[in-house]
Amino acid sequence: MKKVAVSIMVLTMFNMVQAQGDRNRNFLIETPIVTNSKYYLANQKSGSPEIIQMIQEKIARFNVSSAKGFAKSNEELFEVVFRSENGATFAYYDNEGKVVATLEKFRDVSLPLDIRKRLSKDFENWKIIGNSYISQFESGKITRKEYKIELSKEGKTKKLVVHASGS
Repeated sequence: MKKVAVSIMVLTMFNMVQAQGDRNRNFLIETPIVTNSKYYLANQKSGSPEIIQMIQEKIARFNVSSAKGFAKSNEELFEVVFRSENGATFAYYDNEGKVVATLEKFRDVSLPLDIRKRLSKDFENWKIIGNSYISQFESGKITRKEYKIELSKEGKTKKLVVHASGS
């Protein structure tokens, strides 16, 4: 019994040493397998905040046929909700598992650099105190993408709506 315990300890220590030696090796980055390429490509080109891009990738890769209740559903569309700390995406899949539409609603996301630059230029000395992000995808394209931004300066507040196109 003592030999078995010592052998396990030696093997464990050997594996830890081996793992530490692998730090400088090159690793192959796995390319995501995307089953909903129209949805995935439309959103990857749109410049969404990073956390939202991660959820969009999950939606594109999600096998809706494995979702509870999908096989029993007689509806034309099947809804799956993907949640995070600061929001959710409501994804609608057809009977073939394709993303037909999504509605994304998030709060306090990292604003794109071009929007931050424009705000600092147009609203000098104003502070961003909050924001929300709304995006809709349907018919193979993004139909709505906007940021609602709240600014503050010297006790005053302003609310803006900035469309992803910049207007």
